[in-house]
Amino acid sequence: MSAALTIVLGPGGVGKTTLSASLALAAARRGEKTVVVTVDPAKRLAQALGSEALPHQPGEVAEQPGFFAATLDRAKAWDEMVGRCAARRNMKPSSVERLFANRFYQHLRDELGGSAEIITTDYLAHLLEEGGFDRIVLDTPPANDALGFLDAPERFADFMDSRILELLIGKGSFRLSRTLVLKVLSRLTGREMLDELIDFLSLSRDVLEFMGDRGRQVMALQRRQQTEYVLVTAPDREGEVAAKRLIAELNIRQLKLGAAFANRMMSEPPAVEWRSEPDSEWLAFGEQRAEIRVLQARRDQNRLAHLVQHLNGVAVHPIACLDKEPQSLSDLAALSSQIPDGFWR
Repeated sequence: MSAALTIVLGPGGVGKTTLSASLALAAARRGEKTVVVTVDPAKRLAQALGSEALPHQPGEVAEQPGFFAATLDRAKAWDEMVGRCAARRNMKPSSVERLFANRFYQHLRDELGGSAEIITTDYLAHLLEEGGFDRIVLDTPPANDALGFLDAPERFADFMDSRILELLIGKGSFRLSRTLVLKVLSRLTGREMLDELIDFLSLSRDVLEFMGDRGRQVMALQRRQQTEYVLVTAPDREGEVAAKRLIAELNIRQLKLGAAFANRMMSEPPAVEWRSEPDSEWLAFGEQRAEIRVLQARRDQNRLAHLVQHLNGVAVHPIACLDKEPQSLSDLAALSSQIPDGFWR
């Protein structure tokens, strides 16, 4: 697991996904075999690459050798994880098929809140185990959901170590208590649903223990030297407030921010050379537009200065606003060219 891992965090609506892709593109152009992975079901990453959709497993972007992209498919990721668990723990194929057909497993895989964060940790750990990339760039969900992703490994590992789980799967001294609990549940849910629940708990025992081990493994990955946390925000009040909160949450978790990007910075307008002498109305309009843009650029610079001061020693890199949202590799290249050499370590 020697690949560098860049985890991109930030509030929603600041261009985090496109900047994640730009970081990955810049790394690929430096000669690193790089994949950008998004867990956002929206198609922002695909759109930024000029594609209709991205595969679940990393696929190479044809125009740039060494640059790969993927969108995590939660259902496929859960089924793949069960398959890996079955191979390592010698689960019978018939048991795996029964688990896939079980309604409780399907609900966990497709609908249960928090299951996306849990399975992302396994997907990420598996990519690192395979060793196929020099760098993995992870585009996390917006700030609140990203915190759920960061907490998922520890939360699941704690659950696996809890006495509640011993009761559910009938471990140790809890076998008798489990029998009593199931009798009560049978009166509440009906025998058929209870049988399916018992079958789920029995079949998923190895899977849950595997995920507990995986959670502890990812907890170590979060703090290793090759893992870096990068903040993306925008030079506006909302982005500044969300960024400060996210930084505070990282500090609580004892995770160190490596760098930050102030995205969509407005630059002062260039000098205009008229092809012919404009009339007074056009001249006044141009001067007014230029004045507004100068004020916007100065506002952004002031907020950038506040962010630099708040981060206290963390490098903050400004990224100029493009005329449009990236929709092709060449658009992403315009962003990636702004990433300074000093960012890479």
